[in-house]
Amino acid sequence: MEHLLKSRGNRFNDGVFRGLSGVYVGDDGVNVTFLKLVYEHTSGETIEVMHGVEIGNVEEFEFSYPEEYVTSLEWTCGVHLTLRRLIFRTSNGRTSRAFGNDQGVFPEIPVLVESNRDEAPAVVGFRGRYDHHGIIELKAYFGPPPPKKLREIGGLGGEEWDDGKHEHVKTIHIGRGASGLTMLQVDYKDGTTLVQGDRHGMVTLSEDTFEIPYETDHLVTVEVYRNKVGREDECISALRFKTRNGLVSEMYGVASGEMHSLTGHKVVGFFGAQMSDNNIDLSSEICSNSYIIYSPWFLSFLSLRCMCYAIQGCVLAFKEYYVRT
Repeated sequence: MEHLLKSRGNRFNDGVFRGLSGVYVGDDGVNVTFLKLVYEHTSGETIEVMHGVEIGNVEEFEFSYPEEYVTSLEWTCGVHLTLRRLIFRTSNGRTSRAFGNDQGVFPEIPVLVESNRDEAPAVVGFRGRYDHHGIIELKAYFGPPPPKKLREIGGLGGEEWDDGKHEHVKTIHIGRGASGLTMLQVDYKDGTTLVQGDRHGMVTLSEDTFEIPYETDHLVTVEVYRNKVGREDECISALRFKTRNGLVSEMYGVASGEMHSLTGHKVVGFFGAQMSDNNIDLSSEICSNSYIIYSPWFLSFLSLRCMCYAIQGCVLAFKEYYVRT
């Protein structure tokens, strides 16, 4: 059958995206004729692609992306080697209706498309074939789950900032003050483009840099030490970063207080909130709380809150933020 399918119709290959956010299926009651697929690009842009012939009824398969994502599809090839029935399933156990012929096909050739890797359960792209009758064949690319925000941990208020989600974290700049960390600035790499994140906070004494060889390695762990340091509010006393290949940064700050080890498959961005300048007293290094996707952490002695985006693989109680194949 596969040889016959490959000899028919026009190929399509959507490639791999950050996530699949929408699915629309057209059928004429006999065959699956049309697909419109909505993807989230790594840049955050929404990409729509269409395949087949837009005849019959077009219906959306609704699911709550990014909290919910497509994990598998099952389709049946009829005797005329057209895609006669198509069913999608999601991470929340949701099952679509049977698009196409919902009465069964005889003789039928069922095809199940699902991931065989626990770390890549989500459909993140499609490829296949179609002709003037509709869809002939459908296969999928799989990757980690899509991004989702968790509850906020830490202080409220302030001016929000967001570096966005990127392909790689390249360089992390940490500013130090008299008794703590006062600034975070991160450089990212998206393809061949260098993206310099804004400076959040201010360097009062010195600045340190942790460089990550992003082409062969990536950031997986942030160790965060938080302490009240003589104040009522908890603050970051130190940060340390680790990569997948075992590269470890120095300890930025003084390792005192409670430590959180935030471990995921890949950290790919930071975001948070910062108080306005007129609310920051750098001489007394006002502390505020912050939050992260995997687990609570606190970034600076400035009035600064911070989160990070990270890829599936967290072993803590909190789930991760960002996924990428």
